[in-house]
Amino acid sequence: HEVSEEDLFAAPNPTSGECVIGLPQAVTSARYTVRDAWGRQVMTGAVTGVELRLDLSDLVAGVYFLHLPLVQGAAGWRTALVRE
Repeated sequence: HEVSEEDLFAAPNPTSGECVIGLPQAVTSARYTVRDAWGRQVMTGAVTGVELRLDLSDLVAGVYFLHLPLVQGAAGWRTALVRE
């Protein structure tokens, strides 16, 4: 089953602090990356379970892109996160 953007949610978005990414099913072990508008990696980490909590409070205001590969080698899921 291909995971679509409708299967996931990011809230609150925009945010000035923490953002919760809800996953449609439990992930056993995956790495995520957050990049800025210029493609620079600004955050990375591991996710397990059905949600990912990101604290964006240390980032400057702007648009960031979350990439979460749900299957090794697959495109995974990308979405924009807005830091107010």
